[in-house]
Amino acid sequence: MKPKALIIANIEAFLLEPLTAAGFKFSPSQLTFKRTQNEFVQAIHFQANRHNEEHATGPTGKMRPWPLPKRKARIPGPAIFI
Repeated sequence: MKPKALIIANIEAFLLEPLTAAGFKFSPSQLTFKRTQNEFVQAIHFQANRHNEEHATGPTGKMRPWPLPKRKARIPGPAIFI
């Protein structure tokens, strides 16, 4: 399944009903939910890219492990004013 189709399928399965009930309108061509509240336009955008895929099981090897390793804090030296 292509990334955009995968996102649209998941939006329709899980988000379409509750967000439509809250007044949002879905635009599948832009992968966007929008609604107007008073003078403001609220928008929720989704982005498809080549890394969106079915059956993804977790982070890739390029992501940092969680929790992040502890690091020593670098304390800057005294300030010098001229």
